[in-house]
Amino acid sequence: MAFTPECEPGLGKLSVSDLVRLDRAIVTVSMDPSMGAERPTREGHVPLREYTEGTTRVIYHVTVLRAVVISGESTVLAGQALVRS
Repeated sequence: MAFTPECEPGLGKLSVSDLVRLDRAIVTVSMDPSMGAERPTREGHVPLREYTEGTTRVIYHVTVLRAVVISGESTVLAGQALVRS
């Protein structure tokens, strides 16, 4: 599991309860990356997936080695902080 650099400012703005909700969603995605729905992407871009659990939405992509990378591209973390790349 990794975060893109664009996520860092948004993560710092989350409350403890937001981080707990985000952590639960990340655990789910890390155990089964196919849980998220495929998102439409532009040709030539990394295919993104979106997983929503309650008010938490995580946008991510899965690498060839099955590592999950949380994207900072228009990602809403825990339904609160908006992070844009």
